[in-house]
Amino acid sequence: MCWRPRLSASGAPCGAGDEWHPIENGNAPRCHTPSTVNLHSGEPMSHSVHHITQLYGMILRPHLIFRHCVLQSRVQLRHLSTLPTAIGLTPSGAPAPDVLPRSLPPSRALLLLHIPLLPTSWPPRLELTSSLLSTTSTTLKSSKIAVNAIYDGTGSSTAFAEDEVYPARLLYPDGRVFSFPEFSTKTLGEKGLLEGLGYKPDEAGLPEPSGGRDKGDRQHEILVCTHGSRDCRCSDRGIPLIRAIREEIARRGVEGRVKVSEIAHVGGHK
Repeated sequence: MCWRPRLSASGAPCGAGDEWHPIENGNAPRCHTPSTVNLHSGEPMSHSVHHITQLYGMILRPHLIFRHCVLQSRVQLRHLSTLPTAIGLTPSGAPAPDVLPRSLPPSRALLLLHIPLLPTSWPPRLELTSSLLSTTSTTLKSSKIAVNAIYDGTGSSTAFAEDEVYPARLLYPDGRVFSFPEFSTKTLGEKGLLEGLGYKPDEAGLPEPSGGRDKGDRQHEILVCTHGSRDCRCSDRGIPLIRAIREEIARRGVEGRVKVSEIAHVGGHK
């Protein structure tokens, strides 16, 4: 069965107001104008059936679809204040910064708290349950330091303790790491953290891409988001990914040089 426009009584193709119909065994029925009457039984059609008939007419007439989309777009454009940025322009017409949609704001460094909570017990928003995460994120925001939590396999807790103290690391893009064996709210005012916050990475010293080849003297760490309570896709895809990575690490015998940990939601949905 194929689709072909009905022919009018004179044999000419149907006009824009007529419908397209299936052709079976090469027989082309004559065309008619859409109506709310069933063509086969002669009975009136319900509103839903009539709507479906109109929908099929649009599906089979691309020019109507295009016209419909243009009209809808004109209406929606009046309500899209961010459209210029979405198409690469600022409201003034100047080129917009090269930023991916839903990407995260830039940060100078990343502070990771090693929490003992199993990822399956993580609430949707850790900062609403952990006072340490909340206070630390708020305090370091002005310094452009991103704060997140990871699970490295240590611990099996299912809830945050009242007095939170965790190991933490402050990571800079040039590879510099500041470690804090016992990070707590008191650490936020200590000299060690202030010293780490004042560090300025040498852009010329950034590690170069290895191109898949490694001399064997570097430590590597892979962080995979498995925060399923925040986004089920993270656990559905992240957990099998971690399992596959660990199997590959074991197969290659590089357990001592490559570490895999689970990280909480990092932002930038979809």
